[in-house]
Amino acid sequence: MKFRLALALRRRRAGGRVFGTRWRPGRCDSLTRVTTVETTAIRRVPSLRTLVPWAVTALFAGAVLAGLVPSGLPGVWRSLRICLLLALVATMLAQLATTLWLHRGLTHGALSYAKPVVWVMRLMLWILVGIRPWEWMYVHREHHLFEDTDRDVHSPLTLGVLEVLLNNVKHYDLATRDPEVIARWERFYHRDRWDNLFDRYVLGHILGYLLAAALAGPVGGLIVVLVHARIYVLLSGAVNSIGHAHGYMRKVGKTRMTGNSWVLAWLTWGEGLHDNHHIAARSATMARTKPEMLADPGYWVIKVLLMLRLAEVKWRDKGDPGEVAHSVEAARRRGEIRRAFVSG
Repeated sequence: MKFRLALALRRRRAGGRVFGTRWRPGRCDSLTRVTTVETTAIRRVPSLRTLVPWAVTALFAGAVLAGLVPSGLPGVWRSLRICLLLALVATMLAQLATTLWLHRGLTHGALSYAKPVVWVMRLMLWILVGIRPWEWMYVHREHHLFEDTDRDVHSPLTLGVLEVLLNNVKHYDLATRDPEVIARWERFYHRDRWDNLFDRYVLGHILGYLLAAALAGPVGGLIVVLVHARIYVLLSGAVNSIGHAHGYMRKVGKTRMTGNSWVLAWLTWGEGLHDNHHIAARSATMARTKPEMLADPGYWVIKVLLMLRLAEVKWRDKGDPGEVAHSVEAARRRGEIRRAFVSG
């Protein structure tokens, strides 16, 4: 069934859902970019391979949360509480480095940091997550280029909310192995000598486990690593799934389905203000109003770094090669998409 996107957005704001629907860009009706979309009811059931790791993680998390309840075994529950605390701290640090450097700095060029700050954040991501910075940048730029189309790397409107929420890593890995994605964005990342070390993500995982084991013991370290990894993946998937299927919007009637969620923003250092981000991707803050500044804790950290002169907001000139190439590439690809559907 075909209907106008504006009507779909109104229904959604009135309480309608886009969960479990397949969204495809349709024929461009006018220069205002009001498009028709096609929705097809789908039923996505996560595979057993997906559910088993999350079930195991839920058991561990349940055991850790049970440590908050008084019990006759105070030593065991105290250790579980420590494991939970360490896992949460590791997740928050990894999320902070992701939003400050990987997202706002490296990918969108909104900020530049002093070299020691960059090195510390790269080290944190290497040990806590094992992310290769250039891969993250390629995938996220690809996401913005094909936002909510069938070529979007992780759009819940084409893949389903649960699929992106639980299997975001799988689609991330597939995109990093795509030669077209690599060829499109590799010229924007300049490797240095530290990449030879930080690209060895297995070594980073080992060091992360050894650090956790040193703080919580061998078994406790395993619990910390497992719970931290699942929470980090879940929050990242939530930004890309819930952020494109729920929340209030500032752009209505456009080919954009992103939303803002304060709760998700507090858990992800401001990343939950996802509609704001897609409106102004190169902004140093995710907030568009003064009240929304309360939902962007990542920018609070940026303000501290700015006061210490360890960071600088970058205002790119129109002639900057990185900005021109990125915007021209995006405009060219979106133009090709629109022409293909108009001619079809």
